[in-house]
Amino acid sequence: MSFRSRLLAGGVVIAALGSAAVAVPLVLRAPTRRTPEVREDEEIPAATEAGETLRLVSLNLAHGRGTGRFQLFQEPEQLLGHLTVAGKLLADLAPDAVALQEVDGPSWWSGRRDHLAVLTREAGLRYAVHGAHVDGMGLQYGTALGARHPLVQPLAHTFAPSPPSPPKGFTLAVLRAPGWPEIDVVSVHLDFFSPAARTSQLDEIVAVLAERTRPLIILGDLNGGWQGPARLLAEALDLHAWEPEAEVVTFPRLGGRLD
Repeated sequence: MSFRSRLLAGGVVIAALGSAAVAVPLVLRAPTRRTPEVREDEEIPAATEAGETLRLVSLNLAHGRGTGRFQLFQEPEQLLGHLTVAGKLLADLAPDAVALQEVDGPSWWSGRRDHLAVLTREAGLRYAVHGAHVDGMGLQYGTALGARHPLVQPLAHTFAPSPPSPPKGFTLAVLRAPGWPEIDVVSVHLDFFSPAARTSQLDEIVAVLAERTRPLIILGDLNGGWQGPARLLAEALDLHAWEPEAEVVTFPRLGGRLD
């Protein structure tokens, strides 16, 4: 993917683990905005260069459930196997940065494992940031970023509650890839249930990002097609959308594209 100063990219490889979202019958409130830690796995070799083209991937991990319908009914080792497969896929793709959604910290319904740590180790991504938009009652999950290159100045923004959906939000960090300017990279997950909620969440994204001056790349699960939230976001932030009319399957259950 050639670099553009402002870029919007939707579900690039969601098909790898594609499965329907599962609503949780509760709403957990998290701080609207916080500064998560940047993780650095020193056992993963540091990348010393980046190519003339940055390779970017977006993936909804679906809490590690693979193509199953609910992670709670899967054995921990089965969930670990799904994460390992996803990590190997990312290792083969060798992205400079990856945007993740539905990424669990240790949670009772998904094997009590840190899914981000498993995935980034398997994928060879030295740096990571986890924005936990749900954090309570034994559950922790949200959006995340992983990268071969340093991530700095992280931000996790949780959208205003939109019942009956659990909280959604986005994670942002500055990517420092050798030979490139500093780039704001965002992983976002919008509400799956309500178009009105998605529109409100787009307003929150724009309010945070509109005044930032770095080149901007937004990736994620927008729960809609190009004629929905993706186009609205691109127009509001003057983004160049990555192949918005391409006929690709990113959500196997629907047999079509869901950005």
